Amino acid sequence: MKFTAQRAAIAELITIVRLIITDYNVCRFILCGIVRQATCGYQMVKQCGISFLRRLISTGLMALLPAGAAMAQAQDGFFSELLELVPSGTQMVLGAGPEIGPDYVGSNEYEIEPDIVFFIRLGDAFTVGNDGAALNILGLKGFQFGPVVGTTGGRNETKNPDLAGLGSFGTSLDLGVFAKVNVADYFTARLRYYHAVIGGNNGGLLDLRLSKLLYQKDNLSIVMAVRGSWVQGNRARQFFGISAEQSLSSGLPEFAPGGSFQDLRIDLGGRWEFTDNWSLNGFTRYSRLIGGIADSPIVNPLGSRNQFTVGSYVAYTFSFN
Repeated sequence: MKFTAQRAAIAELITIVRLIITDYNVCRFILCGIVRQATCGYQMVKQCGISFLRRLISTGLMALLPAGAAMAQAQDGFFSELLELVPSGTQMVLGAGPEIGPDYVGSNEYEIEPDIVFFIRLGDAFTVGNDGAALNILGLKGFQFGPVVGTTGGRNETKNPDLAGLGSFGTSLDLGVFAKVNVADYFTARLRYYHAVIGGNNGGLLDLRLSKLLYQKDNLSIVMAVRGSWVQGNRARQFFGISAEQSLSSGLPEFAPGGSFQDLRIDLGGRWEFTDNWSLNGFTRYSRLIGGIADSPIVNPLGSRNQFTVGSYVAYTFSFN
């Protein structure tokens, strides 16, 4: 059963590629996203003191996966959550729209940025989107398990005056595993573990998500998700720590958190399909930084433990049922 599903997924992927390359506008849309992520990958590999081969591999993967994906501290990817919970077979979705959120994790200042979102699902075998790529190696109904790959977005100290003197760091490539189970109809529990392997000393992150399709009628779907994450000490110190050198440069007190729970989040999102292919998608997220991370000087007193994010996207769906 497993191998049959994988062969079917490969055949569907070939069909998707053929359809994409015949549409100039779609090609241009995808290429713009790839160029953007490849640029991010290039900045990452400039900071890596590793062999050229590993740099080349990591840059290629960065071009395929979004910087600052589900592995990122903000744990974006609600667009993918929404589409995973709406059963519609194999599909590809491309969209764009504005997103408003903190200018760094723990900040009390907000910025609005344009964002490109995408999601590809090949049955139950493979998914890739803004929260990374996952390959299901099991052929079991209601349970999935396999490897995941994605990226963790970096941070630029010029983003906010509160980060002055803390230095900047680039994007990293993360690998890990996931397990997902359907607890009941349209209710899922997913556990993912990621660890940085190239481009950073980010350590690992464990993310648990519980999602529920609250409402679905006609062309409208509403989803809620509750999520929490735990980070290893390396990741906690990179994003929230203050070393002795950084303390001298910034004037902030030294802070060295260990492994800790990072945050608890609740997401609420909706999807309205106003034609067979076009849809309007939106979400709002509240996140509360917890544990030792919440005591970081860049969170308290400079920033805030309460984090809010709002996004909306117009998207086009390609279905290959």
